[in-house]
Amino acid sequence: MNDRFKFRAYHTPTKKLFYVYGFNPVFTFEDTLDGCGTNDINPAVTEDCILEQCTGLKDKNGNLIYEGDIISDFKYGVNCVVKFGVLNFKKVSEYDGSIRDVTCECFYFTELETGKVLNVFRQSHNIPENDWKIIGNIHEIDDLFEVEKPFSVEDTIEKIENFLLEN
Repeated sequence: MNDRFKFRAYHTPTKKLFYVYGFNPVFTFEDTLDGCGTNDINPAVTEDCILEQCTGLKDKNGNLIYEGDIISDFKYGVNCVVKFGVLNFKKVSEYDGSIRDVTCECFYFTELETGKVLNVFRQSHNIPENDWKIIGNIHEIDDLFEVEKPFSVEDTIEKIENFLLEN
């Protein structure tokens, strides 16, 4: 799961995603030639970037899934947004059946329509077989579905479903 330590960034001034080979509080260094047009001499300003970490997971086509990706889960028929953060939830102990509060920093999928947490990935051993496909990311959603802001969740779902039917 070395992929888990890869990053990409969304450069807000140019509205472009690029892969990152390093960053610090001041600068973010682009790992591609076709990203936002920065280089080692003129790196992107970290304040202008939204950093997104790789989950270490891959979709059914072998593409790495990053925080901010929108995935379609064909097995369950839902579209999800990949997020990273701290979750608080209750867990039933496998040993004695007691219920305990758990707090973890983890990747998780939220259903695009409702925001409900669907999957939590804390460790590599709990990754299920998947039927996921990356269909875009939260920064491209307007371009993907040709929706003008402001747009509703219902509009977004409808556009995603139409997009999936066409592709």
